[in-house]
Amino acid sequence: MWSNDAMRRPVGSLFLLPLIGLSSTLSFGQTVTSIQLSPANVYLVPGFSFVLALSAKDTGGNPVSIPQSRYRWTASNPDVVTIGVCGKISGVRVGSTDVTVNDTVSGSSSTIHAAISGDDHFWTADPSEMSTLLSNSPVWDFEGTIGWVQPFNTGDTGLVPLWRFLDQDSGTHFWTEDSSGELFPLYSKSVVREGIAGWVFNYPGPGTVPMYRFSNPLTAQHFWGTELQPIGLSSDYTFEGVAFYLLAEPAGQAVPFNRAHIGRWPAAWTAIPATCTCSLPTIRPKPDGRNSNDGSPTQMTANFIPTDLSGNVVTLAAAGAACGFTNPWFNWQQTVSVSPSPKPISVCSIVLPEATKVCGYDVPSGISLGEKLLCSYAKSNSSQPLVSPWSDPPSGGGYTRETYYDDAYPFYLTASELSSFSTENSLRFNDTPAKPVLNKCLQTTYSFIPTATAATYTTSLVGIVDGKPSAVLYSWTWKTTYNGTSGGIVEKNLNPVDPGSGTGGVSIVSINGVALPLAISSDQVATTASGLAYSRVTQTFNGTIAVTNIGSSNISGPLHVLLTGITPGVTLVNATRDLSGTPYITLTNVTTLAPGQSATLSVQFKNPSNAAINFRPAIYSGSIN
Repeated sequence: MWSNDAMRRPVGSLFLLPLIGLSSTLSFGQTVTSIQLSPANVYLVPGFSFVLALSAKDTGGNPVSIPQSRYRWTASNPDVVTIGVCGKISGVRVGSTDVTVNDTVSGSSSTIHAAISGDDHFWTADPSEMSTLLSNSPVWDFEGTIGWVQPFNTGDTGLVPLWRFLDQDSGTHFWTEDSSGELFPLYSKSVVREGIAGWVFNYPGPGTVPMYRFSNPLTAQHFWGTELQPIGLSSDYTFEGVAFYLLAEPAGQAVPFNRAHIGRWPAAWTAIPATCTCSLPTIRPKPDGRNSNDGSPTQMTANFIPTDLSGNVVTLAAAGAACGFTNPWFNWQQTVSVSPSPKPISVCSIVLPEATKVCGYDVPSGISLGEKLLCSYAKSNSSQPLVSPWSDPPSGGGYTRETYYDDAYPFYLTASELSSFSTENSLRFNDTPAKPVLNKCLQTTYSFIPTATAATYTTSLVGIVDGKPSAVLYSWTWKTTYNGTSGGIVEKNLNPVDPGSGTGGVSIVSINGVALPLAISSDQVATTASGLAYSRVTQTFNGTIAVTNIGSSNISGPLHVLLTGITPGVTLVNATRDLSGTPYITLTNVTTLAPGQSATLSVQFKNPSNAAINFRPAIYSGSIN
């Protein structure tokens, strides 16, 4: 396995994330002369977060509290991390970046370095390197010394250099006796040879111990250990043999070859500081709405219910004020990230001479085939079809199909829609895009329609600061394969789809930058939830979910059951992990689910308010990074 760590300096251009950071009570009459982020270095893994400590001081060195809206955050490599409320940084992908915060009033700034590593084990013969790793990130647990290496060539028979290579794309390392890295560098420009990590033996001898190597063909990763059957190693790994031999005991000037692994993420590192009155949002996006002809949900929904730092529900006004936002406090933003378009795009303007039915769709005379079924147009430029990505809705009045002037831009909901979709303490989202361009009949009938299967959207919760959006507070990417209609081609759509008009549906692709694996469609897998029984011993509501393969082919693991749209205030106690409010359980004992085969998992819920426990299971196959 290319082992983890990504401890390298950042590359890339400066990227501005506006209006996000630490918030507290405004102290009037004080001048900020310095701000300070800590710690200076943070080491994360994709999908994990860390809340930076941020302090501001006046000329006398006294602490100063200033509103969140004064802070602007930048990441030199924005693909690596996202920056959220109260200085929360979340690992998105392997790499490294500088994170800088600026006070827009005083001009003061502070910078830290964040490295995102790509694996769950790390090996090194450098004690200081291991010490740096452990001291800067509690995600790493020290396993111990697994052998000893010589720091230089002592002249012993069979002693050879142990080379270390770095894959700069994944931030992981590889150890081998082969100075060419077993030819791997020839096939990847991102791999560099770092040098000799120590000296080891290439054959067994007195006082040596074999270092075995295992490989995972599914992920192209490796694992090294002196154990023939490493505890906890995935069954996907296969034994490759002896990689080299270590000294079993220290001899001469030999140095330890140490190993660390990712342990449980400390809650203290994601806890909101007491000086911050702005609570991190928890949203539970959920596929819902009227089902299509194949039983798939066609509407993407979400509900934001703000809470204080103790988890108590508060009003939108209170939550917005605590974050430094202004009335009406919160709104959604959406981007049509990928929308299949005819090629060439000019075919969107083809007008059929008379009314006709195309693949079951009614196309009136005088209406372009493109506008009816294939393309979207903005009112601000009704002669030019939109090409993704674009803001949903577009600026200048929204879409031509909308009968009203949609002035929501740069937000998703207009002022009147915002009023309809919000209560005192909640803000709803829903969208039901209808994409006839995904219809296979149309794709077969017209050669200019691409054979695409999905359109992709990115939806975010943002705060409002004087009518402008804050940085993203919570975001998820989702896709639709629905190829029917909802009164015609529809992008921003708050209404249900037309009954019986198509197949396919919506599914979540990623949450806050954490990519989800392949979503298993409802015609391949079915879920059956049991009733819930309360246990006085554990004080939890307990039940089961059965996952059944109703398709005709095997479903490969690992399988994950996401509980989307879970009731606010309800916690899944036995979750494998929680993706910012969407918990999931991994079926660790299932490698393949054959047709007709079922697997059952247990669920345990904490429900302090005794509210009705609702959720919608969604099944995903593959690794969650």
